[in-house]
Amino acid sequence: GTFLENPINLFALAEEANMSFQLDTLCLSLAVERAAAFLKNTLLFLNTDPAVINSDYIRALTFLKGSTIPASQICLEITERTFITNFTNLASHLNGLKPMGVMIVIDDLGEGYASLKSIAELKPEFIKIDMSLVRNVHLDIVKQSLIQVICELSRKIRSRLIAEGVETQEEYACLLTLGVELGQGYFFGKPSPSW
Repeated sequence: GTFLENPINLFALAEEANMSFQLDTLCLSLAVERAAAFLKNTLLFLNTDPAVINSDYIRALTFLKGSTIPASQICLEITERTFITNFTNLASHLNGLKPMGVMIVIDDLGEGYASLKSIAELKPEFIKIDMSLVRNVHLDIVKQSLIQVICELSRKIRSRLIAEGVETQEEYACLLTLGVELGQGYFFGKPSPSW
């Protein structure tokens, strides 16, 4: 009921107060706790800010070991909130989660800071194609060509693609033709409360 109900405002305030780490790990912990009630044999995708990932962050995620949701169902999405300055350091920390079974996702490929370097350094299990490439893809040969290249890359490195922001039958059909196997967006269903 306040302006902090908006996650953008909440995370901005946390950053100003130098509390991004605490807010990020609290959100992940609550998401896993709440999802445990209804999540059965389904992947849980959780956004995180690469700027807060360090050895303390990895220790804070040890709650996953005691969760009723197996770590192998957790997909940690590396979001676009901040520019990644040290890929080697980030990859080293994320590799600490892989033995637990946590999967890595590059979010918003094609928009913002997401880059081919993220894919090369972090070796994600999933890559999310930003909705800016998905919107009206059936009408744009350049977007289609870019997505074909991304599909070929994902096959070679054994990452699965997810198209974000699929809103129409035409976009969905075109993406299937191009080789994108997974999607999310209003075409499939609108967000709804889970509790």
